Amino acid sequence: CAQETPLLNALLRGRTDVVGIAMDTTPEALMTYLRTTRFAFPVTLDRGESHAFGITGYPAVVVREDSGAARKLTGLATTDQLRQFLQGATP
Repeated sequence: CAQETPLLNALLRGRTDVVGIAMDTTPEALMTYLRTTRFAFPVTLDRGESHAFGITGYPAVVVREDSGAARKLTGLATTDQLRQFLQGATP
């Protein structure tokens, strides 16, 4: 979600274990968007990942744990909610 992008960039800058998944778009539309919006992490087209995690819309953040389990946060989140979620606490 465009509203969360600056916050996600600030919280995720420097991490190498993060990737953005762009849903419901074409390669051309994604490239146009990426030319105008900067991300601190790579962004790729959705290849079924959103369906696998039960994501149906934006914004959504999924964290895959080392154990293979996944946690997700859907809907617009506050800075504190995102920070807690990314650190492992339930927001």
